[in-house]
Amino acid sequence: MKAEGRVGAISAVSGSVNPLVTDRMGSLLMAQSMGKYTNAVLKGNVYSGANQAGTTWTDENAAIYTGIALTNPVGSEKQLIILAAGLSQRVAAGGAVIQDIWLSGGSSQSAVTHTTPGTPRNMLLGRPNMAAGLVDVSCTFPADLEYYLMPLLNANTAAVLPTSGTISVVDVDGAIIVPAGAYVAITMFAGGAASSKMGCIVWEEISA
Repeated sequence: MKAEGRVGAISAVSGSVNPLVTDRMGSLLMAQSMGKYTNAVLKGNVYSGANQAGTTWTDENAAIYTGIALTNPVGSEKQLIILAAGLSQRVAAGGAVIQDIWLSGGSSQSAVTHTTPGTPRNMLLGRPNMAAGLVDVSCTFPADLEYYLMPLLNANTAAVLPTSGTISVVDVDGAIIVPAGAYVAITMFAGGAASSKMGCIVWEEISA
């Protein structure tokens, strides 16, 4: 079957069948008409877990954790595709130390202890929460988080809040997948004491 393309713009109405559109060199033209996550959101498959108040975060990858964490429980039939993660700093950390903020992860066939659960929010606003993923403001992992995965905020002097606006939401874009029994958390590396922050993790759920 031979496919034909038309050079230049076309005029069409809803439901019409149209030729492919090419440039003058014959290359197929494509355009993204919506946000890249719009279809997943419209299906009700995208969720956010976020602090609803400033929280004093745990320093480094400790098993007893406070901050914002996402767990895919053992036995889950979903894969959690991490789309974005980020944070805002509410209070400067004590001491003249340097802090980095990272997305960390681990996995275990033992259950996470959910000390202070958070609430997953469907990003199709008004849709009920049907998330398989579990959000925690504080929890105890079966062991220390195993590894740093991705930086969210570059090093800065902890005793001073940034004096200018900083983009602190990272488009993870599916580069991290959380299968059953795995978990991710936003962690503070060498951050000092009394550092109040709010974080968020956004993910899509698909069948395993």
